[in-house]
Amino acid sequence: MSLAMAPSQSELDNLKDQIQEQRRLAEYQKLKQDLEEITVKAVNTQTDLDCAMQAPDTDRVLDSKSKVNSVIDKMITRACQMCSIQPVIGPVVVLLLILTGPLFLSFLADTATTHNAEFLSKVIPFLMKGSVTMIAMSFVIIRSASRSLLLPIVGMMTSAFFCTSLEASEKVLHFHFNDFIILGVASFIALLISAISVR
Repeated sequence: MSLAMAPSQSELDNLKDQIQEQRRLAEYQKLKQDLEEITVKAVNTQTDLDCAMQAPDTDRVLDSKSKVNSVIDKMITRACQMCSIQPVIGPVVVLLLILTGPLFLSFLADTATTHNAEFLSKVIPFLMKGSVTMIAMSFVIIRSASRSLLLPIVGMMTSAFFCTSLEASEKVLHFHFNDFIILGVASFIALLISAISVR
């Protein structure tokens, strides 16, 4: 009958050192893997100001390695990204300013009439025409098309709604039927331009 000999203190210290070394290696591998995933996300994740029409080349962005998305999920996610409002917040603000511009111009027209400023009282009504405002809005929509599909789609839907509900002589605010035709054509052109930007 043999008795097992108790390990010496040096052997215990040696085992403890080996266990600590294994733990350190495991922690190092975990940190290395986390750093790799963070780097991939940081390199390929777009900021709020980046163009929503540009997709990163890698499928690993913001997805764990084990997660598998179906094609439909990827299409829905991509469509939502392409219609994001974040890249076009500036153009949305500009559109709101353009829409409120005629109110300011009507105030100026009243002031010009009160002060007998004939030139201004002739020029301001021209600037207040809906077609001038709509052309300015169209330029903003076309410029935003390379960043997001949101404004071209909203422009086409707005144009379609008002063109089908208005008679040729009717108007909404100071916009006539023809002004909404301008908006629809510009929005369609913007949609074609955005097709060039899709990656």
